[in-house]
Amino acid sequence: MRKLRYWLKARFSWWRVPIRSGPLRGQRIGVMCGMRFIGGRYDPSAVRALSTSLHPGMTVYDVGAHVGYLTLLAAQRVGGQGRVIAFEPLPLNLRYLRGHLRANRLEQVSLVEACVSDRAGPVHFDPGKGTGRGRLLPQLAGSFRSVSIDEEVTAGRLPPPGYIKMDVEGAELLALQGARQTLLTHRPEILLSVHGERLKQDCSWFLSALGYTVLAGEKPGEVLARWPAGAAAPTCEGHRSVIGDR
Repeated sequence: MRKLRYWLKARFSWWRVPIRSGPLRGQRIGVMCGMRFIGGRYDPSAVRALSTSLHPGMTVYDVGAHVGYLTLLAAQRVGGQGRVIAFEPLPLNLRYLRGHLRANRLEQVSLVEACVSDRAGPVHFDPGKGTGRGRLLPQLAGSFRSVSIDEEVTAGRLPPPGYIKMDVEGAELLALQGARQTLLTHRPEILLSVHGERLKQDCSWFLSALGYTVLAGEKPGEVLARWPAGAAAPTCEGHRSVIGDR
């Protein structure tokens, strides 16, 4: 059954319908993405967080963009003067992403066809049992491309972010470690979805050590991180996560 669903999703990637409700009502999305997307019910807590925090002109990174539902929302919120950078490694997801951007005429979105980690180079990536379950594997080399946010920003290939939404199926700490200098310099707000309590703690400690205030989101595994208003850049580590001590 899973193979059949994947085949149908690949075969009918061109078929798009209007979203029925929510902030993206009327925008077009692939019918094979499923009723959560078509009905406007996908990830309501993330939708609320993005709707509250994003504003026109911002630069947003969607790290782990999947088929692009939250990419579309970010593009709507930042408008034509803003930028959205969508990171996604899986070819089928990228096919849907490109189709959604064309169908909704969103020229402010750029795609980075890669995993995000702590280093650039080839990596092993397991697509998993569905288009939303891919994850990095611990081997050092493989057939998928990986980038680090720090290298992309430092080299001038990407503009620095004002906001980062990140959901990379267990590689969140690696992706954050590869963005350390960008986080210290540009202080983007972060919406993080983590998988497992230990990883949640590790990501919380990492962000707290950089100076972020770290809060639990609406749903389990969701983390919000903001730079305290008026705070100076930290000169040393040692800040405490508000999510909890190990």
